[in-house]
Order: sequence, then C-alpha cells, then structure tokens
Amino acid sequence: MFDRVYFLRIDAELQKKRLTSPDRPTPLMDVNDDGFITWGDWFEQMAKEKNIPFIEADQTPEQIFRIISHK
Repeated sequence: MFDRVYFLRIDAELQKKRLTSPDRPTPLMDVNDDGFITWGDWFEQMAKEKNIPFIEADQTPEQIFRIISHK
C-alpha cells in the first residue's frame, strides 16, 4: 500500500506541549481521567521490531519533508 513508512519519534514533553496547544482543534482528545495519554512507547516498540526508520519530531515540517523525500 505504501512505498515507505517512517516512525516520527517525539519526546513526552514535546508531545504534551503540542497536545495542550490552544491551536489544536481537539485539545482534549488525548486526555483521560489519569491525564495525558502518550501513544509513543507502544508505537516505538513496534517500529523497532519492524525496522522502520525513525525521524525526530522536533524538526520543522520542511526538514521532515526533506528527509522523507530523499530516501
């Protein structure tokens, strides 16, 4: 279905900052009674098992595009 797949890795603090951004259209989507739901750990483990290349999420969209368009 896809030619390439990448894992966009994000640290917990950056993820929390982005999830609480007032610019986000659904700011409560990733919150439950225990606080923020962080999805990265499970996905990261699966990506490692599947040998999926990692890209750091602290980059700009333009930087990420340059990385994926050169592979």
